[in-house]
Amino acid sequence: MPILRLIANTNFTPKQQPILQLAFNHALRKLGLIDRNDPVCELVARRMIELHKRGVTSAPN
Repeated sequence: MPILRLIANTNFTPKQQPILQLAFNHALRKLGLIDRNDPVCELVARRMIELHKRGVTSAPN
């Protein structure tokens, strides 16, 4: 499930979209999620979009 499908109808700028996609792919690797059809992938994507809309743009150290 590509995150771009979920952010297609949002107000993210063209510059923000690839950054969010890169962060999403990194998060999936960290979580060991390989199957993009896994429902957990969509949950991760939706949560990342929600956090980004709230202004969270970087991971905590």
